[in-house]
Amino acid sequence: MSKPLRRSRRLRQWRDDEGNDVEEPASKKPSPDKKIQASQLQGLPQQGVRSLDGLPDELLLSVCQYCHERDLCRLAQVSKRLNRISSDKTLWKRLFTAVFEMPVAFDLDLRSSKSAMSLPPSPTVSSRISPTDSDCSVRSLSSPLAGPVVDWKSQFRTMHGSYHVSPPISDFSRAHRHQLPRQYFERLSDALASCPVTSVLDDAMERQMIVVHPGTYCEHVIVDRPVVIVGAGNVTLTSLTGRVVEFRPQARNSVLAHVTVKGGLPLDSSDVPPYYCIDISSSCCPIVQDCTVISSADGGACLYVHGSGACPVVEDCRVCDSESVGIYVDDGATGLYFNNDIFNNKLAGVWIRNLAAPIFRRNKVHHGRDVGFFVFDRGQGLLEANTVSENRIAGVEVKNEANPIVLKNNICNGKTGGVYIHDSGRGQFIENQIFGNQYAGVWITSDSNPTLKGNKIYNGKQGGVYIFSNGRGLLESNDIYGNTLAGVQIRSGSNPLVRRNKIHNGCHGGIYIHDGGMGTVEENEIYCNTLAGVWVTTGSQPVLRRNRIHSGKQVGVYFYDKGGGVLEDNEIYNHKYSGVQIRSQSNPHVRNNKIWGGSNGGILIYNEGQGVIEDNEVFENALAGIWIKKESTPLLRRNKIHHGYECGLCVFESGQGLIEDNDIFCNATIGVLINSGSKPTLRGNRIYSCGTFGLEVINEAGIVTSNIHMIWVDVEKGTSCSICCTTYIGGLIENN
Repeated sequence: MSKPLRRSRRLRQWRDDEGNDVEEPASKKPSPDKKIQASQLQGLPQQGVRSLDGLPDELLLSVCQYCHERDLCRLAQVSKRLNRISSDKTLWKRLFTAVFEMPVAFDLDLRSSKSAMSLPPSPTVSSRISPTDSDCSVRSLSSPLAGPVVDWKSQFRTMHGSYHVSPPISDFSRAHRHQLPRQYFERLSDALASCPVTSVLDDAMERQMIVVHPGTYCEHVIVDRPVVIVGAGNVTLTSLTGRVVEFRPQARNSVLAHVTVKGGLPLDSSDVPPYYCIDISSSCCPIVQDCTVISSADGGACLYVHGSGACPVVEDCRVCDSESVGIYVDDGATGLYFNNDIFNNKLAGVWIRNLAAPIFRRNKVHHGRDVGFFVFDRGQGLLEANTVSENRIAGVEVKNEANPIVLKNNICNGKTGGVYIHDSGRGQFIENQIFGNQYAGVWITSDSNPTLKGNKIYNGKQGGVYIFSNGRGLLESNDIYGNTLAGVQIRSGSNPLVRRNKIHNGCHGGIYIHDGGMGTVEENEIYCNTLAGVWVTTGSQPVLRRNRIHSGKQVGVYFYDKGGGVLEDNEIYNHKYSGVQIRSQSNPHVRNNKIWGGSNGGILIYNEGQGVIEDNEVFENALAGIWIKKESTPLLRRNKIHHGYECGLCVFESGQGLIEDNDIFCNATIGVLINSGSKPTLRGNRIYSCGTFGLEVINEAGIVTSNIHMIWVDVEKGTSCSICCTTYIGGLIENN
């Protein structure tokens, strides 16, 4: 098409197809087809149609669609009206997509990695903008509102000044290829070598942009200067050497965006060092955005970040299908990794080790063939708001003095456990949701000492928290419920502090302490569990203090098989069986508790059970307040046993023990019943206001009593005696 350069009142100057200037008189008649078009414009004189000023904006805009960018720039200098029309966004959007073969635009106002590290949880590199977005607007990932309208002319200017990389044979803009700048290359390495090298250590410095057009590029790319490398379509970078893209310290705040980095080694490469698709070394802070990283090598990682000062920003990437590790952060490296999709990696989705302290936010780490996050060998860092799901081993594994902060993550549906902390692992696990895992929600073992606060641990196919083999740690203010086995299990010398948790609605017991387990369990609410609220067995010696243990479907606290420890200052109530059961040579110290509402008694001691039961208040229980049976020998001292629905204290089936200084009163039937060959010792008790007898000894039972005070009957209820002895009894009653 002919291109107008300038016009005057009486003369127009034109350029023909060969580029020669020709003159046309102003009186030249228009062609017949143009006459028809002019006649359709109502209200315009014939002279107005022959002038550009007389044409409507729509028609001028249609004409400008046939112009190249240089022509539009010249038109913009003619008049204000042509400046406005030639700057129309639809013209420049058409040119942008046609010349650069890019269906999307970019917000190129990239922040530095240092500023990104200081921001709250929000992305630092703006996303690509799809042309389907309404009004072609830039959408900020840190805000739900749309940003400013895309300046397609400015986008074109930036891309026009960029370096371009395209394969030797491609469909790249053949109609506009003569207008490309001179910076055109067939290899990305050649484009990098042509970029200027600067020694200015400024993160805000100008970075040369390199646009990589669709194709596959097989080369080892070394980024040793500040550049922006952007893929403009289906771009794949690959290499058969040990690296595909390598960022060196001089790269500083370079950018790699919208490409696929695919690594793999030939079959005869067993002696090749570990393979890393993207290697980010010390003192280097690049931005990696919207990339797909895949490695088929047996060793190494898709993304390797290592060395002091290595601090990348990795956003919206897919790290997947690796035959090794997904992301490996090592040797004191840091960085911000967010909104990435990390899946189907053979080893861990993420490795963090050796004082590395990265920040992982809002990532999806799932369907791994090993663990999700593996933090080890003094690794640190922050894992926040990630979804870690359906990994073959644990969702998060911490070992060897690693100490991460794991905050507000969803760790779920693991093929084994949710969180596995072992071999002196530490860490802070705060406000996570850990659920639906095949084994325990959290495992703590081998001298590990983590902190778990404010987590929800629920619906596990086995237990909630499993602490064993000298595990320690603090479990505080967690909500643990709906697990198939115990909510908390403590065994084999483990000694945690379990404080202010809710442990409820389990399909098994609430807390299960066995095989020499210890620990301090205090100020928890343990309720509505299918089995015992707390089990203490096989030589375990915990301290249970100031807990509310209630509404269980069996026993409140169950000591058996030589279980021991201290049970003090608890409220134990409304259980389907007894509030406390002690059996099988168990010998706990039960003191200062309130035990009421048991459907099968308050405290049941049987099968050679022992223990010191003192200073408790036992009341309003069905059957007996305290049962002693089958050769059990406890010490009951200074308890208040009252308002039972049957008797206060029942000793039978060869029960024994010392019962002294107790207040037994206001029970519905008998104060103390001794039956079936039992021979306890009663000393200094106060038994009064009972429904029938204060003390009844029957069926070959025996008794040794002394200094029993204030045995009397309730005359209004019609009871007739304080002591009833029937059948054969033995023993001694004195000084009462």
